[in-house]
Amino acid sequence: MNQTFFINMRGSAILDAICFWTLPFAGILLILNNSMWTYFGLVGGGMYLYFVGHTISSYFTMQRHGIRICISKKFKLKYLILILWGLIAFANIIMAVVKLNL
Repeated sequence: MNQTFFINMRGSAILDAICFWTLPFAGILLILNNSMWTYFGLVGGGMYLYFVGHTISSYFTMQRHGIRICISKKFKLKYLILILWGLIAFANIIMAVVKLNL
């Protein structure tokens, strides 16, 4: 793995640990039937969509510039997981918007 990629991902992981609790918290509030889930769902869903877009575009850019970031079999799995994560975030945003009647 390229050292620059590894350092970049470590920095992103720190931010993830600080910010990405909002969408799981929205899910907990939804299970508890608390109406505040919609606000956490909008914020969390937006952050997750940003993460997916940022990560996929970074992977494409690094790959295009010849920076090796992982084994190709794992790379396909990462894309699949990112796309699934993005779909879940998008669905959560839509559910929150419908609930808020925006």
